Amino acid sequence: MALNNSRHARRRRQATQSGLTLVELLVSITLTGLIAVLLFGGLRFGVRAWDRGSNQIDRMAEVNAAQSLLRRTLAQAFPVAASAESEGPLGITGVEGQIRFVIVPPPHLADGRLYWLRIHDEADGEMRRLVLDRWPVEASNGPLADERELQVVSVLEGIETLQVAYFGAAKNVEESTWQQRWTDAATPPDLVRLRVTFPDNDDRVWPDLVIRPMIDGL
Repeated sequence: MALNNSRHARRRRQATQSGLTLVELLVSITLTGLIAVLLFGGLRFGVRAWDRGSNQIDRMAEVNAAQSLLRRTLAQAFPVAASAESEGPLGITGVEGQIRFVIVPPPHLADGRLYWLRIHDEADGEMRRLVLDRWPVEASNGPLADERELQVVSVLEGIETLQVAYFGAAKNVEESTWQQRWTDAATPPDLVRLRVTFPDNDDRVWPDLVIRPMIDGL
């Protein structure tokens, strides 16, 4: 009898050492579930962070592309002397919200004509957008008469405001300062600054775009 009890106790100790009790199994399953939840939550957070970062990169790439386009365009400014059709020289002029100048189009668009270019912002539904207009000089020195001659390029959408400033000396003034308008078409400003602002819920950033016109006065 004692021998049987000893054998039974030894088997029970061996079973306890070689396996898990029900409580230990439940604890193990619970811990495994918690780890899985934490890993899945971390994975979802990582995916959302990646998506936000990717979207931010794409939106900033739009800003960089817009700045590159405007820099190249303004670098093409071409002063034109007064003609019979114009009231005065055709150079850089503008106010706080827009700038206008004449360019010679690139070779692949050359058609023997000079073009007005105007950088400004305009309403786009509930938002505003940055726009580049182009039309032939001979078509109109002022407001465009034939709308078919007008070409409009949307440079950047979803903006709030465009601010243009001009650095240079006004007529009969020796000191150069930043000004909100430039009316001396015969003398280009030393610098042009384009500043774009975005709505409060827009995380895009527009570094001040400061351009030195590559033209001389007339």
